[in-house]
Amino acid sequence: MEEMSINPDVIKNCVEETFYGKDFSKSENNVMKAASEDWADLGSNLYPQMVINGMTFKGRMTPDNVFEAICASFKVEPRQCHRFQK
Repeated sequence: MEEMSINPDVIKNCVEETFYGKDFSKSENNVMKAASEDWADLGSNLYPQMVINGMTFKGRMTPDNVFEAICASFKVEPRQCHRFQK
């Protein structure tokens, strides 16, 4: 089995940078807090789903209906969207 060359200091620094304080047991993780706020604001705790311009789309998603939803979010549709609709 091949060993992975992972620098533990990089991981430690990454974790430390995501907390508001140095005492992790009493501190809040800013990445997890932002995700929780998004889940609460956008209702994005159910999958599959996506959020476009603050609107949450849930349910069965295919590449076609995802692309359609993205195209519909533009005020002026890009030419790729026009080609797709033809």
